[in-house]
This record gives sequence, C-alpha cells and structure tokens, in this order.
Amino acid sequence: MPSALTLLLPVTTYALHRSLLTKEAEADRFLVTSPRFKQDCFKISPITTEAVLKSFRKKHTHKHSGFLQRANGSNPGAGMGEIVPFETVLKDGYSFQRCFKDSMYYTGDKFDGNKHDYSQVANVSIVHYTAVVPKEDRKKMTPEVCFMFCRTIPDMFNFGLLNGRECYCTPWAKPMAGESSTCDSPCPGDPKQMCGGQTKSSIYEMHMCAETEGDLKDALEAMQSLRSKLDETAESLKQTGEQGQRESEQLQLLLGMMGDHTGGQNFQAAKVEAGVLIHLAEDAEAISMKMGVLAEDVDALLFPEDAEDSELLQEPDFTDNDVVVKAEKLTKRMKQLIKDGDAMVEKISTKMALQEEVLTEKGAEMAANRSEQYYDAYYFVRPEPKGEAWVHDKSTCGGDLVVPPLFGLTKDECAYACDQHMREGCQAFNWLSKGAGICFLFSSVGKMTQYDMCAKPLEGECKPIKLPNAANETSFAQTKSTPFPFTVKSLEPNSTLFKESVTGMCTNVYGCSGVPAEEVVSDCSLMSDYACRGNIRRPKIEEKEDGTLAMSFSGSVRSGQRADSCAVNPEYCGGCKKYSTCAGPYLETDEVEIKQGDVASYTWTSSGATDNYEVFVGLYSKTCGLVDYQFQRGEKQEWKTFELFAPKTDKYYMKFMLGSYDGTGGGAVGADMQVKEVKQTKASVPRDVPPEGKCMLKLSKYAGLSVKPDKSGQCKHCLKEATKKCLKPDGSFPTPETYDKLNEE
Repeated sequence: MPSALTLLLPVTTYALHRSLLTKEAEADRFLVTSPRFKQDCFKISPITTEAVLKSFRKKHTHKHSGFLQRANGSNPGAGMGEIVPFETVLKDGYSFQRCFKDSMYYTGDKFDGNKHDYSQVANVSIVHYTAVVPKEDRKKMTPEVCFMFCRTIPDMFNFGLLNGRECYCTPWAKPMAGESSTCDSPCPGDPKQMCGGQTKSSIYEMHMCAETEGDLKDALEAMQSLRSKLDETAESLKQTGEQGQRESEQLQLLLGMMGDHTGGQNFQAAKVEAGVLIHLAEDAEAISMKMGVLAEDVDALLFPEDAEDSELLQEPDFTDNDVVVKAEKLTKRMKQLIKDGDAMVEKISTKMALQEEVLTEKGAEMAANRSEQYYDAYYFVRPEPKGEAWVHDKSTCGGDLVVPPLFGLTKDECAYACDQHMREGCQAFNWLSKGAGICFLFSSVGKMTQYDMCAKPLEGECKPIKLPNAANETSFAQTKSTPFPFTVKSLEPNSTLFKESVTGMCTNVYGCSGVPAEEVVSDCSLMSDYACRGNIRRPKIEEKEDGTLAMSFSGSVRSGQRADSCAVNPEYCGGCKKYSTCAGPYLETDEVEIKQGDVASYTWTSSGATDNYEVFVGLYSKTCGLVDYQFQRGEKQEWKTFELFAPKTDKYYMKFMLGSYDGTGGGAVGADMQVKEVKQTKASVPRDVPPEGKCMLKLSKYAGLSVKPDKSGQCKHCLKEATKKCLKPDGSFPTPETYDKLNEE
C-alpha cells in the first residue's frame, strides 16, 4: 500500500511509461507538475521516487507553519481565499490521468457540499465550478470547459469531472478505496468524452509552461515559413498548368486542322489535367491568403501599438485571460492552417512527384538518355536504318493512357516516366513540346501519324531560330515589298524537274471524298514519272494587264488505278489518291533578297474547269536549297494568299509548277493556275519555332515485331491506322494556311 504521504502528492497524467510499471511501482511514483526545465514540459520527469519524496518533505515541513498562517486569513492556502476566475491564466495545458475515486472531492471540500467531511491538514480546498460561476454563465461541461475555469484558480494542479456534469479544481488528487464502477458518464458538451462516473472522477492534470506567447510566435513562424513554401509551390504549379493548358490548346488546334484527330484527342485529356493543376494551385493560394489574414491578426495582438483600432498601449499581458484566450484561438487557427497547408503541399508533391524527382541529381542521372531504350513507332511500320534519318522526324499517337498527362518533362524524362509506370502497363509514350513538354504514357498504341522529314532539313546557319518580338518588329518596320521578276515562263513541261522537286514528299489533298470536307488527306505514294501520255495540249502562259500570270494545259495519262498508289497511307484511298498526275507549264523567278523572318508571298487560284490541279511552289536559296514549299492537290482553289518563310537573310528564287491529277480515273487531265502579287514582304504572322513531337515504343517489347495496320484484325499489337505526312525543311508541320495566318501567334 502507498504511504499516507504519497497519497498527499499531486498526481499527473504522465506517470512514467505505463507499460514499464507495475501497479505497486505506479502507486509510488509521480511526475512533478511544474518541471524544472522547459524541455521537460509534458514529458516524464527523470527524478526518482526517493528524490521527489525527499524534496516534498523538505518543502512542506519548511512551510507547515505557513499553512497555519494562511488559515488565519493573512495568506490562505489553495482554494481558501477569494476566488476570482477567468482573470489570470496560470496553466496552459492539460491531459487525462486516469479514473479513480478522489479523496479530495469527499474530504477536501472546505465550503460546499462535503464541507462537513472536510479533513485536510494542509488547509487547502477544492473549488467547484458551480459554486463560483453564475448559472447563466455556465457552459455545457467538457474537459476543456473545466480546464478553462480551473487554470485561472491559483495553486491548482488538477481538475476532476464527476457524475457527467460536476467540475472541481484541486491542488492534487488522492485515490481512495471505492467500488468497481467506472467513469462512464458522457459529458453534456461532448458525449464522445466521459466526465467521470457516479462516485469516481475523471482526473486531469494541468501543466504550466508559460509558453502561450511562445507557442503563438512559434506557430506564426511555422505558418509564415510554410506560407512561403506554399506560395512558391502554387506559383510553380500554376505556371506549369497554365503553360500546359496553353500548349495543349495550340497543339490540339494545330493537329486538328491537319486532320490528326488522334493526337488532338490526347490534348483534350491534357487540358483537363492542366485544369486540375491550376485548381490545385488556386486552392494553395486560398490557404496562403487565409494565412496572410491570420498573420495580420497575430501581429495586431503581439504589437498592439501598430494596430489602428487597438486600445492597448503596451505589449500584451499573457497572464491576462482575455489575451491568452485570444492567443490560444489564434494559435489553434494557425495550427489548423498549417495542417491544411502541409496537406496541400503533400498533395501537390504527390501530383508532381516525378517532376520533382528528375530535378534531383539522382533523378536526372536515372532519366539521362532513357529514351534510347525506345524506338520511333513508325520504325515498326516501315523499318529503315535507325540513325540520322529519324532525328528530325516528328510523330503523334494515341492509345490507352496509364496515367493523366504529365507536364514539364523532356523526352528522356518522359521515357523515364514510362519506365516508372511499367506496373501500370506503360509500353509507349508520346512527347510533344512547344516549350515545356507534354508527356502521354500509353499501355498500347492504336493510331499514329508520322511527320517525316521528306526534304533535306535546314541545319547550321540555315536552321530557323526564334526571333525576339523586338527583332520581328524591327524587321517588319524595315521591310519593303519587292516583286519577284519572272525569268522562266516555260510552256514546255519538264516532268523530270517536277519529279525532282517533289520526290519523297507527300502532297496535301483537299476535297477528298469519304472524309470530312475540312480534313486534309496526305498522299505519300507519288508518281514514278510525271510525263503525260504524248504531248500536252493547248499549253498556255498569259500575262494580264494587272500582272497576273495565267497558266493552263490539258493532256492524258494512263487510265484507272496505278499499281503503286496508296502503298503509303492506304487509309482513305479514294479517287483523290489512286490515279495519275502529269506535269504542265511552269514558272521560275529571279533572285530577290529576303530578310530573316520575312516571306515570299504569292496569291493564286485554280478554277477546276477541266480536272484536278496538282501544284508545287518552292522557295530556294543557293546556300540553303529548298527552304519552304507548298505542295497540294484538289478540285478547285479560290483566290488565296500564301507565304513561304525565309530562315536567314539571303537571296531567294521561286518555282511555280503546274500539274494535273486525273480525278476520275478516265485518263483525261487538265488544269489551270493564275498567280499574282509574287513578292518579298513581311510575314502576316511571324512563324514560331515548330514544336517537337515523338511517339516512341519500348524496344524490349516491340523488337522484331511489325505494327503495320492489319485489316484482318488478327494482329493484337498492330496499329489500327498509321499515317505519314511530310514536314517542311524547317521542321514545321504541313499546316493549312488558315492555321498559319490565324493561329500561329
């Protein structure tokens, strides 16, 4: 049994680690409620039982006469003098101890219900909540309500809750013999918590660390630090989302206008994901704004002289109950915002985990050259030696996404992301970039479009560069339109020149039956010979009074479908692709200097009166060769202005070659073309550096396989559709003129 002296000692919640104590040892040990060192707050005291007992005996033996003096009224003991609650905060923490029948409730009540059983030698008394707080001011009881009262009563180190509603403050608690009942009375203010039992008390210890001000300042510092991180994270995420959304819209528009709807569908998913990132950033900003407002409230409390409406003229007194209550509310709100902010940072970090990883030294090392483990998807359709031939090509593809699109990654990092998601089945990726990089990860690929570098790519000093806006504006201001004089006006067709000009290219076919009217079809299975059968008929080149040059001719070709038609891009192989073409008259201009970023502009039309036209227009320089071109086929072309871009300041000349395509397969052909306003001038819209794009398949998965579309449907890994188109020499996509003019900004 514990000694009588031990029972007089204050009892605390943190009575050594319960798992390490026997019941006997637990009865003999206790914690000091006011630790000697700040770092001991709410921690188990290392002081041994013997040392504590010795200290207690010495302290109370020395002060025993003092207790008698207090009993006489000059300096009363705990709970014996005048009680003024809610004035001075003396404790700022509490914690549950345990449930027991407390002798102090029954024998330590000097003035209230149990006063006739009072028997405390130490001349102290418990203080009842209901005895001090007027009925109209009382709140539904909870441990917190009781604590808020007892912490302002001097010399109290514990409080007890009894019978669901009774609250009392006590300088200590003393277990006494009692029945086996438990503390099972719900608190009226919070039924989830127990407020003692019929005879036993829920005993709590109160702790005074005098850290209300420190806690407030620490919480403010932590919140401000987190706010800075949150602002930085939100700003970065918002930029990523907005740039991803902007690039997704631009690329979706570009691909859609070229008929590349598969690639365009990817960017619908990318726009949705970019929106998710933007909303996350906005949520983070909202938390940051709340932190800013709360920080101002804290400053107003800590530095009242700076608060415009504050009546306080000095630093706040943290023993004043109103100040402490306000500080605690602010601290509580800050801790909640810190919790919300931490959760938001964690949420964003989870969302952007891969982007954050590749920024680390280890992550960058892991991602380096990772795309070398993948091959261009079109290689598995039409194999050719892997090397320089694939460097300038671009491609898009679509399939089943394994994760939402990722933003801000390089091609190697996109490949690394696919490897990181192998468990989700990633076997391919499509990476496109107009600056930041958008990465799509697929478990399989269904459709793809290969944008082949059909012409010789512009490299070295001929390679296009992005001009600053100021440079463009200066160029525009200095540009004066200069007409191209024509030096060659040939009625005699040159089929060899026509073939050499278009060999390896794909022509854009407009008005192809069986596809939407606005969709452009690509024909990459061109003629092996562009000579008409026999001589052409009625060749004509006429210069009109306004300077317009009109060319026309008629002739014949072999009727019916040619054997090599639709070998490439067999999809949509209608009458617009499977018949023959032959060359007619052509024009060439003299050289004219064009400044970098300016254009060769021309306006032309074709009536379609005889048959379909097939027109090639090329811009050449002696140092760079072919730099830009227009190669298209169709039934009719309304008057329209086109522009061919100059990658560097140089002298350029132009070719205008008219051919005719057999639109019916009957063998008769004929076409006309009128050209005017051929000049060097400023661009109507400056051309941007073209975006990059690669559709890549995992080599270890596809090595030795062909994914060429299989109409039988027996090939599970084959593509449903594989389309080839040609890039311009500067690497730009074969964009319709409407996109170039209206949407390239």
